[in-house]
Order: sequence, then structure tokens, then C-alpha cells
Amino acid sequence: MTALWGHWTATDAVNGETVSVRSVLVPSCQAAALLTAMQTSPNPGEIYLPDADHIDHREEVDDPVLRLLGWVKSGSDSLSLDEYDPWAGKVANPGPQPCQEIINVLNSMTDPDARSWTLPGGGRLRSESWSRSTGYGEERDVLTGTRLSADDKFIRALLDGHPNTSLIVCLKVRRKPPKDETDNDDYSFYNYPYNRPAITARRLPD
Repeated sequence: MTALWGHWTATDAVNGETVSVRSVLVPSCQAAALLTAMQTSPNPGEIYLPDADHIDHREEVDDPVLRLLGWVKSGSDSLSLDEYDPWAGKVANPGPQPCQEIINVLNSMTDPDARSWTLPGGGRLRSESWSRSTGYGEERDVLTGTRLSADDKFIRALLDGHPNTSLIVCLKVRRKPPKDETDNDDYSFYNYPYNRPAITARRLPD
């Protein structure tokens, strides 16, 4: 399974490593230009790949070949009453999931909890959300995470259902040095932000 959307902290609060993944469908003729812009931008953190919840922003672009198609509903709604439930653990519900347009195009079957989507051809998409407690007393905190992952068959079907498009995946990893190591040269060697070439997840070959 390949993570196509999500946000989580991979380690504890002392040596924090935060991972953020977003993906978007773009016209193939513009995919290379967008990828280059993302790699060379002096402020890569300001480049926004939209989710399906903000799909209306596409209509503000006059030229269709410049529009980004957000296909994931990020599930960023309020926790509602769960915010006050000590056993809820701040777990996002629902987690990230494909928008209805994608479900219709791929004719996918959704499980009752809207956590898994299976295609007639065998492709699968899986949504996860979790939380875990760290620290004790005043240092206690709850770290949450969400992830939307797909296998190769689902990615192929997603691109086949949207001809002449490519899937660009943006992965951001941010590491926080321990408090007593902030001034250590080992942690200040690279200036943030630091750009490293990425790969476009394009239409898979037959």
C-alpha cells in the first residue's frame, strides 16, 4: 500500500518526526511544470495541494489545463461531541476518504464504516486514523494520525478513470531536535526548508 494522504507523528514528542502526505490529480501536460515549481520554490511549505473539500477553488481558474483536482475528503471536520469524550482519544472520524465523484467513477464498494474501498478489479483503498498517549503528568500529550493508502491496482484505476491526468504526491518530513540539542551542529547543518527532488506518480505503464 502507498500512502497518498495523511498526517502523523512517527516518534515521541522528544524526538518528533512529523510526516505529511498530500496528492492531487493534474493534467499530464502540466505535471512536469508543477513538479519543477514544487522542487525549486524558495518556500515549498506554501505550495497548497487542495483536497476535495475545497474543490470549488478549481472554478476560479479560467484554463482547465491549469486546474488541480483534489480527490480526497480530508475529514477535517470538528470532533463535535467527541471533543469532550475522554475515551475518544482525539481520533478523527471520519478519516480521509475519496470524494463521491471518485467513488462513482471507479464504481468502488465501500465498507459500512467508510474505512475501506474495493474495486471490481481488485484494487483497494484503506483509511486509517489513530491516536496514542505520550508522557506523564504535565508532559502528557496525545499524538494523532491519519493515513489514506492505496495499492497499485487502485492507483492504476484512478488514473484510467481520469484520462490524460497524472497523480502528484507531495511528502513532507519535519524533524524536531531534542531540546538540549537545538544548538548542536549536527541538527543545524541543513537550513529549513530543504528541497530534495521528488518523483511524480504518473500513469502506470501497462
